[in-house]
Amino acid sequence: MIMRVKIEELTREIKRYVLDQKLDLVGVASTDQIGAITPEGYHRPSDLLPECRSSIVMALQWVDPLVDGLPELRGMYSRMMIMMNNRLDQTLLRIAHFLSQKGFLAVPVLGVIA
Repeated sequence: MIMRVKIEELTREIKRYVLDQKLDLVGVASTDQIGAITPEGYHRPSDLLPECRSSIVMALQWVDPLVDGLPELRGMYSRMMIMMNNRLDQTLLRIAHFLSQKGFLAVPVLGVIA
């Protein structure tokens, strides 16, 4: 029970940390849940870190008028996508460092690789 409380406390701390980075959404899921919905051809968490038990998922909300303006606003949309992915990547690195300082293994996995 003590370990469970520590994990729940860590989960709350991670979520708070991510939201403090001004991201819009964060969740923690079991590796089995993520693996079950990962499309064929993509890495599952356990492919990269076999002892992985949980995955942190986070997101930024798109600016709706920019999406609604496609295809005319494609250039602005592309620039926004680059900026959002950079922000997510930076947060991934911060979280990996944050978890490493607490003694956990963490592998930041980019959502989009260009």
